[in-house]
Amino acid sequence: MSAATTRHDDAGHGATCSEPGCVHPARFRVLVTTGPAQDDAATRTSGTCGTHLVDTIQRLAGSAYERRRDPAYVTVYAVAEAHAEGPGSAVEELALGTFPVPG
Repeated sequence: MSAATTRHDDAGHGATCSEPGCVHPARFRVLVTTGPAQDDAATRTSGTCGTHLVDTIQRLAGSAYERRRDPAYVTVYAVAEAHAEGPGSAVEELALGTFPVPG
């Protein structure tokens, strides 16, 4: 998959890392998709800082591996700082890559 810039309306504007106790801004978004088709896919997402990026990927991918009946994929996005104010503001994202969860 090639990297693509997207806009995501509910991506963590001003959000902090999802790891407990971390106060760093979430500069990455990890998306785990499971299911036979994009339309019917179940997804889990989590915002994270660079320090906890690998931990977040491992946690979400591990959860998908344990529960899956269908192929699972992890997509990592870099999230730009929001320039607009307030919740719900559009945030630019750059897809860094999509990786299969090994079976």
